[in-house]
Amino acid sequence: MSVFLPRIRIINYRSIANAELRLESKTFLVGPNGSGKSNIVDALSIISEGLQTTLEHAIRRRGGIKEVRRRTGGHPSHFSISLCVTTEQGLRGVFAFRVGALEKGDFEIQEERSSIEYAGFARSYYEVERGELVRSSSDVTVQSKIFPDRFFLTTLSALENFRQLFDLLSRISTYNISPNIVRASQPPDSGEILDREGHNISSVIRRLSQYQDKSLERIKEYLRRIVPGIDSVSYASLGQQGTLEFRQIVQGSRTPWRFYASNMSDGTLRSLGVLTALLQTHEIESRSPPLIAIEEPESTIHPGAAAVIMDAISEAARRKQIVVTTHSPDLLDHTDLHTSEVLNVVNKGGITFVYPIDEPAKNLLKERLLTPGDLLRANQLTSAAGKTEPLRAHQLALFPLDAAG
Repeated sequence: MSVFLPRIRIINYRSIANAELRLESKTFLVGPNGSGKSNIVDALSIISEGLQTTLEHAIRRRGGIKEVRRRTGGHPSHFSISLCVTTEQGLRGVFAFRVGALEKGDFEIQEERSSIEYAGFARSYYEVERGELVRSSSDVTVQSKIFPDRFFLTTLSALENFRQLFDLLSRISTYNISPNIVRASQPPDSGEILDREGHNISSVIRRLSQYQDKSLERIKEYLRRIVPGIDSVSYASLGQQGTLEFRQIVQGSRTPWRFYASNMSDGTLRSLGVLTALLQTHEIESRSPPLIAIEEPESTIHPGAAAVIMDAISEAARRKQIVVTTHSPDLLDHTDLHTSEVLNVVNKGGITFVYPIDEPAKNLLKERLLTPGDLLRANQLTSAAGKTEPLRAHQLALFPLDAAG
């Protein structure tokens, strides 16, 4: 499959001063707690949230612009994110924006740019600066006011040329599954896409059982490998709420016993949430998330299950792009892992740096003397980690990416 987001650049976002990432069909962001892995995932999340709702809502939910822009002695007043998009259907594009802080905690989109092209078709593009359309292709017209705290791409999603780009970016899904949320009874919803923490997992399981039974069966198969004795999992109604019902084989019993989610362990519930996030599908394939990011899928799960989680990640990566944050050597010991799929994330002086595996480490892996997990245990994924000095703000190109990827 083609890589949906081959490149993304993040400037002055949370702990990230300047990071350009080249992503594969599956990419592992590896580093200790506090290194900034979650901030990279959040940069993806704020784009999808800003398109699904508004950028104002996404920033306010994070505590305001002061909590989002990077904090330094010089106090940069803006952050920017730019990314390349490619699809198997031939779409190639760029989406980039810069958000600046104003007085009293307000903010504005100082610049927003997008460019898309399909094989054999003319390129469509626009550039917006502080609420004004300053440059565009002939097919882009402004029928209403451009708001400096809203993405212009949302308005242009009414145009056929930009609709696919909007749909793809708004469906990026990031996950940090909470066992307590999965355990609680849940109000029913459509169950089309799993919620970030698992608030609607019972509805997702119900929908999969109705329309995508093969996907649900794969989830069950992996769960049985992680939690021996689990026979099945299904939706159960609790009055106006819903929950999950597990059937578990108990020694001495002829039939599996039934347990609600409220009686299951954190590891079982988190495993189910991670597997559902990875393997969920929509009956209309174009509505499935093109990229799924999962934070620390190994958390609360016993180390022996790491290989099973990696098998599920590899299977999911055949249909969609996967980004994983981890500090688990066991997860990286999997044989189906390439050096280009591992990025080392380190924090030096409060600044996040991202490095690919360097040549000495690659040689050790190529000769099969060590695994990525061995290198992580020895803190030798990149010998240069932390040695590069941060670039000053005036040195940073705002939108360095182009449609060529």
